[in-house]
Amino acid sequence: MAVAARRSIRTFRPIVSAAGLVIVVGTAHAKPPAALDLIPGDAVVAVGIRNVDELVNRVRAVAKTVGMQQDPIADGPLGMILAMPGLNTAGSVGVAMMPMPEGEEPGVVILVPVTDYAAMVAGAGGTIDGAVATLAMGPQTVYSKDVGSGYAAVSPDRLALTGFKGQAGQFEAHVKALGPVGLRVASECQAVVIANIPALSPQIDEAMSEIEDQMQMAMMLNPQAAAAGGQVAVVESLVDAVQRDARVGVMGLNIDEGGSVSLDLAVQFKDGSESATMCSNDGRASGLLARVPSVPFLLSFALDTSSSGMKDLMRRAERVAKAAAPADGQGGGSVFDPFGGLGAQIDSTDGYAVVWGQTPALFGGLFSNSAGFLKSSKPAQQLAAAQAAIEKLNATKAAGTTYSTTYTKGAIEVDGVKVDEWGVQMAMDPNDPMGMQAQQMQSMLFGPSGMGGFVGQTREGLVFTMARNTPLLKQAIQAAADGKGLAEQDAVKAVAAKLPASRTLEGYVGIKPILETVGQAMAMFGGGIGEITMPEHVPPLGISVTTDSGGAQFRLHAPADTIKAVGQTIRALTGEDEDAAPAKPAGAPRF
Repeated sequence: MAVAARRSIRTFRPIVSAAGLVIVVGTAHAKPPAALDLIPGDAVVAVGIRNVDELVNRVRAVAKTVGMQQDPIADGPLGMILAMPGLNTAGSVGVAMMPMPEGEEPGVVILVPVTDYAAMVAGAGGTIDGAVATLAMGPQTVYSKDVGSGYAAVSPDRLALTGFKGQAGQFEAHVKALGPVGLRVASECQAVVIANIPALSPQIDEAMSEIEDQMQMAMMLNPQAAAAGGQVAVVESLVDAVQRDARVGVMGLNIDEGGSVSLDLAVQFKDGSESATMCSNDGRASGLLARVPSVPFLLSFALDTSSSGMKDLMRRAERVAKAAAPADGQGGGSVFDPFGGLGAQIDSTDGYAVVWGQTPALFGGLFSNSAGFLKSSKPAQQLAAAQAAIEKLNATKAAGTTYSTTYTKGAIEVDGVKVDEWGVQMAMDPNDPMGMQAQQMQSMLFGPSGMGGFVGQTREGLVFTMARNTPLLKQAIQAAADGKGLAEQDAVKAVAAKLPASRTLEGYVGIKPILETVGQAMAMFGGGIGEITMPEHVPPLGISVTTDSGGAQFRLHAPADTIKAVGQTIRALTGEDEDAAPAKPAGAPRF
């Protein structure tokens, strides 16, 4: 089926590519796009677009913001469809990938809103044979028929088209399959893609097989890659759970009136399944980032683990990671914290927050301005676990590296809080070809003194730093106490308002600090990206995950000002003139 699906999509590439362009949004809506009402609930994949005109205007606006010289609509497959006479450009569009008889390739059908079907056929140079018309769309021959309700069905596969009824009244089946989380995404978006997970299982298996093959190859070329085996195993277990328990996967891509873009990915699990039970509580991650220092950052994130479902999920991930550990025992510890053992204390762990702060000078180490907060009902127990994990690592060897650790209780006192100091040194095997590179990477990440920092107990958990940075530690202790840290930054608050409420995970990517850091690194190594002028205030990208109502929803939000700043940077790097646009060749065809 996987091969057949790829062939079908290749055959219908112009129309499928057009569908890929139309997953955009404006404002919240009461129900999914209207075209879905004509697509049967057993479709392998269903796409619904709410309003073509709104799509075109907003895609063009974003393209202009990033400095695209060509019109992404007029010069692409969607422009070919929009040029057809008799089209209702204010209507809803649908695309369906339908199951076919055993041994047949899946059929793809696009629902086009029309005001005059006969004019559409005539304008495309079509000829009618019974109920089916043959159209010439560029170099490809496609077929169409009038299905009523103001729609024409179009397909490159005559058999798929004749079998597609396009009858209204399909909303109920989609709403049932979508469930609360899927319906939330579909109703908020102007356009949505709904994927039938059980029907797509062969394609998922094929993709995971390719990932496993690549991981095996990486471990053959570099034994140190085996340390990532635990994390890969966790991802594989999550994919297995989705295949087993999910009803549908949902995607929506939104562009608001101001030009900000949001991508939503969601999955709704079967009622009563193990995954649905794990995803049954509202999250409270939004308060955790207020407990870490408010500094310019490359990346920050918070994860709420207070619910029983999240604790069950983390216990499972911990077991899977450890079971996949290399024979030497390294690389299979906790995937949730820097000390490799705190995740084992999940019963008393209610959340994590980390800020990877921007470093003024790269020679000081990329992590020299990074800190975190661990919320816990038993902070003393968590601190003891951190010490035990660091001391256990001492004198161990893995992948040509020998670890040497130190841990000093009560090394310093800040604002009445006694804080421990920890350190990890990694000695590389001089005969290991990767040793020198690893040594250089260690210095770049952690500075000349190597990996280390502070960890201390507060009233509600632990604070820690990834460097021996006392001023940062003081900020971390203060933020953990008063809750007036990173989440109070105006830019973070503005982006957080565009993310779903009750978040289990939220994160922010500092685009401007990242570009500045990359510029420093390139200059250090003799490269450089030239003088780039960026706005003083560039909002971060926002990321969130919700786990409620038996489903999970991921959102990536890119503010318009951030998109504009990235576009300016790209143009500066490439030397492109944003006002220059290539002239269309004389006598260019209409389609």
